[in-house]
Amino acid sequence: MKVKGRILLILGFLFLSFALLQAQQTVKIGVVDSQKILFNSNRGKEVLAQLEKKSKEMQSKLDKLDKEIQQLENKISTQRVALDPEALTKLGDELQKKRTERQRFWEDSQREIASLRARLFTKMRNEILPIIQQIGKEKGYTLIVDLGDAGAIYWDPAVDITDEVIKRYNQQYAKKKSTKK
Repeated sequence: MKVKGRILLILGFLFLSFALLQAQQTVKIGVVDSQKILFNSNRGKEVLAQLEKKSKEMQSKLDKLDKEIQQLENKISTQRVALDPEALTKLGDELQKKRTERQRFWEDSQREIASLRARLFTKMRNEILPIIQQIGKEKGYTLIVDLGDAGAIYWDPAVDITDEVIKRYNQQYAKKKSTKK
């Protein structure tokens, strides 16, 4: 019985020692700002430019439709007295069709922009994650938090790895671009 008690005491002491060692292990936390990566990385700037270009194309089409609608409204307004009822009805129908076309185009363009944004941002995120994971392993981070997702209130700038991620991402992206040419 005394031998079993000693063995249990030794095992308990070893378990307690192991638990204390584990508890003393330091936790190293890093932060990354995905918004900053989007606005400051070369790839992010290209993605934003691509979205801006698509938005401008769609806005141009909307402006054209608005102009056509305005012309029809002006025509109806100025020629209301001179036009016969059938012609006036025809212009009214044409105006309604243009308004409907504009509304549908606007809704479709909003969906298209949102879909393009989601695809591009997801692709960027998938390109960035391995870089962040590599930095985490190299620097011994236990946890890296994305400020955009975490809603962090305070962090020490010393744990912010965003600039290093941007630097590596730009290098990686430049290599990909040069091999495509």
